[in-house]
Amino acid sequence: MMNEIIPLNQLSLEEHINRIRDCLERTRQSIFETVISIKECKEQLGDEVFQKDVSEMLGMSPSTLNRWLSIGNSEFILSHQSDLPHTFTSLYNITQLEKRYLEYYPKDGHQRLEKLIEKGDITLTSQNTDISEILKKIDDKIKVRKKKEREKNILSLGDGVVVKETKTTSIDDLISENKKFRSFIINLPNELIKRWGDEGVSELDIMDEFPLHELRTPSVSEDVMCLMVVPMNKIDVGIKVLTSFGFTYRDTYIPSHSSSNLQRFTKENVVVRGERGFSGNPPSDEISSSKTNDLVSWVTTNLPSPYCLVFDDTDVDGWVCLTK
Repeated sequence: MMNEIIPLNQLSLEEHINRIRDCLERTRQSIFETVISIKECKEQLGDEVFQKDVSEMLGMSPSTLNRWLSIGNSEFILSHQSDLPHTFTSLYNITQLEKRYLEYYPKDGHQRLEKLIEKGDITLTSQNTDISEILKKIDDKIKVRKKKEREKNILSLGDGVVVKETKTTSIDDLISENKKFRSFIINLPNELIKRWGDEGVSELDIMDEFPLHELRTPSVSEDVMCLMVVPMNKIDVGIKVLTSFGFTYRDTYIPSHSSSNLQRFTKENVVVRGERGFSGNPPSDEISSSKTNDLVSWVTTNLPSPYCLVFDDTDVDGWVCLTK
């Protein structure tokens, strides 16, 4: 066999492979150096500076910055750096996998994740599609478990367990009682705006975490309406959450002004309206304000019962207040 002749200034196959491997190793090290730097930045400067100033100076959206932070906060990832893929998307999906495993296996979630490495299900060369497939499997298990828990609660009611009627209750109690509502008000808290607004959180994730869609009356013969209070600069999050709860976004109530000039709204609260079914225009084009009492008064006057107030409370008769 003739020896391979390598032209001058060209590398052999083995030299190319070694060169690429060196580059990949430097890339891996750089990824984790970035992760640790971002984590230390957040710890030393605090959340407010981190979310606003750091994000702006790096030219990076807060959601992307928080994904980097999720990787840095992952005990599993930092303990197994040499065993895991070194792409940003794969590492972020592993943080989501870690959360699901700890939820489904609270006693030994991390040990089970380590088993995935031992079996070769997760390796240094795993593609994002490989991680997504494992993530889907654990998501399916979580959905089955939650479904069985709800079925068990409903069966227990049939066996004579009496649930007291209360003004304020939880979503699990309402689902187990098979309660249904036709009109909703949602005062979305900042904590959920931040978490559910993350690009890594899908509408299906929100449905699984907080299945409000199970409390709607059927919309075949009746329209179901939802009003949600969010800051103007988070209106995209409001629409995303509305959709996850099974409502179609229709329109938005904003603070009125007499000037014909265009005004920029940022942190002012607005009310987005979603609907299940279609009744045409809402019964009124004006609501006094985005305050809970004014919204409750408007809905009580203009919309059909039963009424449900989510993430807030009221003393008005006929309303069920739903906590997290």
